[in-house]
Amino acid sequence: MRFNPPPNWPRPPHPDWQPPADWHPDPRWGPPPPGWSRWVDEPRPASALRRRLTHPVWATVATLVTVVGIVLAVLPTLGSGDVPDAEFAAVSLSRPVDITAEEFNVSSHDRITRPDISASSVDLTIKNNTDVPLAYSRLEAELLGESSWDCHRSGGEVVVDASYAVSLPWGPGNSGLQSTELPIDFTVPPEAAARMDMTIGPDRETYGIMLFAVRVTLYAEGAGTLTTPPLVLLTEPKSTENHLEWARKQVGFRLGEQCLAEYLADVDAFIDRDALVSPAAEEWLAGLRSMKD
Repeated sequence: MRFNPPPNWPRPPHPDWQPPADWHPDPRWGPPPPGWSRWVDEPRPASALRRRLTHPVWATVATLVTVVGIVLAVLPTLGSGDVPDAEFAAVSLSRPVDITAEEFNVSSHDRITRPDISASSVDLTIKNNTDVPLAYSRLEAELLGESSWDCHRSGGEVVVDASYAVSLPWGPGNSGLQSTELPIDFTVPPEAAARMDMTIGPDRETYGIMLFAVRVTLYAEGAGTLTTPPLVLLTEPKSTENHLEWARKQVGFRLGEQCLAEYLADVDAFIDRDALVSPAAEEWLAGLRSMKD
């Protein structure tokens, strides 16, 4: 029998390694896939890469940051004998985090600091399967679609500038959000797993709540790219229930049901069935669909 770690866990320090009796996996690695067996009879395939005698991730878990969130995807490795240089061990959309923001009215020019702006955290765990460091130097966020809830909007336009780590710019004449790319400096040590977390959102929010889908691609020097599945996120996720309450009132107005149907058709058009949907986005969509029913 040999120890068979799940594909979303780092590789053991050597092929014959077995966990001690008091050993527990780091919670940040996430649970094994359903039905996964940690012990198998077949021999371990020979690796084409030279492995280190010690593995920094398995040797100590005290130095790793615990992921507080919901793991929405465990991405499998390639087929037997086909080991990529790097892979996503897991992609998770964590609990909302607070970010700094400033709100102002374009008519009155009044500005106030908003301490209550929140964002969904995108958490990427990257495994380096080589014996050399992998340096990621560029991140691309491809916008797949977006839709704002704007039924029966009235009053002066309030603009919110929020400090997202990855800000999606608006097109000319506020024609819609655009994809973006930016330089990064992120290195995954040899034979190790490293965690990259970020917030993604519009560089300017005009009103209401926005649902959007993005695909993130990371570029490493000499090691190709890593691309996430589509990620569906919601602005101000901590305020989802408040926005749903406002939406319920709007749906009761004249033409409100038509607006709701058009909005849901719009978002359904860009949400891929394989997309990872944040908990707040799930709550928002489920609440709106219940109003339609």
